[in-house]
Order: sequence, then C-alpha cells, then structure tokens
Amino acid sequence: NAQLSPDGRRVAFVRPEWSGTVLGELMPLDRETGHTQRVETPGLASAPCWSPDGKRVGYSSRATGFFQAYATDLESGRTIQAPPSPGRHAMLRALSTSGEYLIERMADNGITGDAVLFDPVSGKERLIAQGVNAFGLSNDGKWVGFRSLDDGAGGSAMRILLAPTEGGEPRAIFQGTVLSPMFASDSSRILFMTRQVPPQFSSIAVNNGLGGPPEPRSGR
Repeated sequence: NAQLSPDGRRVAFVRPEWSGTVLGELMPLDRETGHTQRVETPGLASAPCWSPDGKRVGYSSRATGFFQAYATDLESGRTIQAPPSPGRHAMLRALSTSGEYLIERMADNGITGDAVLFDPVSGKERLIAQGVNAFGLSNDGKWVGFRSLDDGAGGSAMRILLAPTEGGEPRAIFQGTVLSPMFASDSSRILFMTRQVPPQFSSIAVNNGLGGPPEPRSGR
C-alpha cells in the first residue's frame, strides 16, 4: 500500500489496524525528517494514491460497509468524497492533474467494474469503460489505463488497454502476463511485472494509444 509522492520526498502508507489486513490509518511520511502525519479519514483506509502536485492523498474507505472514494488535502485537512455507489464498492485508483478522481465502481462479480472520472468541482462524473480493472492515469492527463482478462486465451492471459480521458473506446495494446501495471513518471510508457519470483519487469510504449513492442527492464 505504500506510495511515493511525485517529488519523491514523502511516502503515503497504511498502518494496519490489525495483522493480516490492508486497512488502517493513512500515514504520510517525510523521508528527510522521518516525521509522520496521521490523516483523518472517515474510516479505515486502503490503497493510497497521490495527486500529481503532491498536495492531496486519495484513498478508499469503507466506513459505511462498502468502500467509497475520498481525497484529502494535506494542508487544509479538507476531505471530498465522490458520490457513493449504493450496494457497490467504489475504489479510487488515481487522481488527475486537473483534480478528477479515477474511480472503479465494482460490478456484482467483485472482480471488474465501471471506470468513471469524477470532477469534485462540478460534482459530475463521466463513464470511461465497463467490465475492466482501472490501474491509473497518465501524468499528462491524456490516457486511462486498464487491465482485463483476455477471454480468448483460456482466462489465463491479461490485456493492457488504453482509453482517452476525453472519451473513446479502450484499445488493447498488450496481451500476456500482466502484474501491477502503472504509468511511468513521464507518461510515455507503461511498466508492469511479468513474473514475481524472481521479479521480472517489462514496459510498453503508450505511443498515442497504439502501444508498441514490449521491452524488458531490469528489476530494481
């Protein structure tokens, strides 16, 4: 659950409430001073993520019994919740440069969901894709990344898909083993693991949503 801030100076992590859980107190840590700051959240938090400017931390919390999406300004302490999904989990996946929340509203199968972008200023949201797992937003604000099962490969292979944030059908740019995908800091590539033990990493170019050949990367 630990996430490094965009400037590399702080780490947001969850201090588990009890052993064996990924839920707990949200704690940003200053790497230079070692000082930790406890963020007041509506309930136990999970899966923190930073805004690109490093001023806000987004997370999911299930104070009501279902996970809902929140973001807290670290200076003011102000917290804004996305509209709840009655009877459904709403998992926050990323915060955009323009302030939007990338949210995955989980389907009844508990595996995939509907990816939406919520604007906390207007209070409105836009549907981006259905039946996917959203993993992030490119730092330039142009692309939403998804991971989904490849139904034509016997249920074992995954696909990486991209969709423009302004709207459009997701396009598959990779098929194979995909673990923990994320956008690189310069938004030009997507990084992912193809094996956990021993770790093996690969990357693929965004290439204006068209992808490209995967390239191996050293594990470090």
